[in-house]
Amino acid sequence: MESITVIVDLFTHKLSYWQDGKRIRTLKIAVGKPATPSPIGVWHVMAKYQGWGGGFGTHFLALDVPWGIYGIHGTNKPNLVGKSVSLGCIRMRNEDVNWLYHHVNIQDCIIIEGNPLGHAYRLPRHLAEGERGSDVLLVQNRLRAGGWYQGRQDGIFADDLLLAVLRFQRKMHVPVDGMIDRDDYLVLGLLE
Repeated sequence: MESITVIVDLFTHKLSYWQDGKRIRTLKIAVGKPATPSPIGVWHVMAKYQGWGGGFGTHFLALDVPWGIYGIHGTNKPNLVGKSVSLGCIRMRNEDVNWLYHHVNIQDCIIIEGNPLGHAYRLPRHLAEGERGSDVLLVQNRLRAGGWYQGRQDGIFADDLLLAVLRFQRKMHVPVDGMIDRDDYLVLGLLE
């Protein structure tokens, strides 16, 4: 049985399709904007849909991201491919997503690579209750490693994470506001 992997590089805005360890095709993509980043991590195709139309183009490959509905889909604005403009999904030209749709299967691996805290030249976004994303997951992991957080590692800034952040902030003598900002990232060792 052949092994299929799709690697999405958020920095270069490219998607590479690999079969049995050999790169077969590389395609240009649009990715999430800084305020609504694409989900970094190792995911799997959980469903495939045709005929969505509109902004979703001709095909949609749904990913198993725990904090929301994300996928790889076509677009009715192909001029935006190559930019950081989406709400987190990976957009492709319709002819490219059509090709990908016919070459991936349910449970195939999708690896989205990038920096969970954003580009090196920008400060990471401030996180507050209700936020979702790879950056939230990174904070959950770091707080868990420090013994501050015992909740689910799901990329969702919920009540249990808020309480952990407040405890962490009190103990580490940073502003106790329940939000993760530059000072908190520094104390957590996530920024230099």
